[in-house]
Amino acid sequence: MHANQKYLSRNIKQTQKIALNFSNEVLLNSIVYLNGVVGAGKTSFVRKVAEVFDILDITSSSFCRIQSHCGRINLVHCDIYRETVFSTQLVYELESLLVEPWLLFVEWPPSLIEIPCKSQYIVDITIVNDTDRIITINQIS
Repeated sequence: MHANQKYLSRNIKQTQKIALNFSNEVLLNSIVYLNGVVGAGKTSFVRKVAEVFDILDITSSSFCRIQSHCGRINLVHCDIYRETVFSTQLVYELESLLVEPWLLFVEWPPSLIEIPCKSQYIVDITIVNDTDRIITINQIS
């Protein structure tokens, strides 16, 4: 994975292809932060990555702050929309779910989280219009 990749997605299928490529390069035991407004495609991105690891039940985490899914890896998906900081309790709860091999996806992160991991990625999804998105992926550690 290159340190900084920027993509133009013209439809959901292209977004899924970008997520598929990411899933083939992401280091396991890593944290992926997802930024974007409501409807940008954050959960769609996570859903496609999860499919690669035989996890087919990803839904929006807006109604359940943390969801843990098991497939070929342990995938933890959380939505921190209402949080302004990572509380000690939230970090403890997340750490308890990270059974190797794992990926942690955090939507709406207020900051980087202090959990030991192999790498961290920031995925920014920007809406251009009804169908187009700019997707930027940065590996930050």
